[in-house]
Amino acid sequence: HYFVSLEKHSKEFLDELLLLKKRQTIQEHLQEMEAIDRFGQSVFLPEPIQQQIRQMMYLFKKGDLAAPRGLLLYGPPGTGKTLIAKSIADSCGCAFHPVSVPDLKMGYLGQSGQAVRKLWKKVRQNTPAILFVDECEGVFGSRGGLDADGLIAEVVQAFLAEWDGVNAKGGT
Repeated sequence: HYFVSLEKHSKEFLDELLLLKKRQTIQEHLQEMEAIDRFGQSVFLPEPIQQQIRQMMYLFKKGDLAAPRGLLLYGPPGTGKTLIAKSIADSCGCAFHPVSVPDLKMGYLGQSGQAVRKLWKKVRQNTPAILFVDECEGVFGSRGGLDADGLIAEVVQAFLAEWDGVNAKGGT
């Protein structure tokens, strides 16, 4: 009889633990959603654009396959693109990795591709993460155009290979 009563209490205890874990998971999920809902308090965007970004953020946080793998923010200098990207990262609880042309374009052929691979390795080690390429037109200008130099072509090729996950272990 003693053994049976312990078994009964153990089952009740486990059931309560599972219920508590579910509550914690739900509470964590609600906190994440509240953080996403707060997006837009630190930046000014028209409501339809905020809604589109929030929807992408929800998909991203859920790990949904429909979540976008990238977001292009464009506009003249000083319009808040970096602030928006940082706000998205903060709201999603992501690491934020800003880079610009000087971070990627090195002095000799081979070094730029290596810098891109090193950057992506760092980003993958700190997931979830947002990689923000500032002034991307300087990096990804006109691919194969007359103004493209060998270093920029190397950056573009390495970046696209990493972005597509070609060189990633585990397909991330």
